[in-house]
Amino acid sequence: MPVTQRGSAWQAQVNHKGQRYRKDFSSREEAQRWHDETKKALVEGTFEKDDGKPRIFRELLKYTLEHHWQGTASYEAMKLQCNVWLEVSTATRL
Repeated sequence: MPVTQRGSAWQAQVNHKGQRYRKDFSSREEAQRWHDETKKALVEGTFEKDDGKPRIFRELLKYTLEHHWQGTASYEAMKLQCNVWLEVSTATRL
């Protein structure tokens, strides 16, 4: 079954070419929608995993700044340091 209830959440599961993709949702409708869209994207070859985690160095730095340093006294200093790291790695500035 592609969508099952697990406690108070709904879990959608898609199996494709030996890989299993799962994600939890607060409603059955959301889970079913994700299942259908993901299955279609996998078949068409357009699926991109979106779990909210950074995939590249620039995204990792931005995520860290926003989720761990924003609102702290050290935010501006860390932002400057991140931009230095990006310049050294030849990426673009935040």
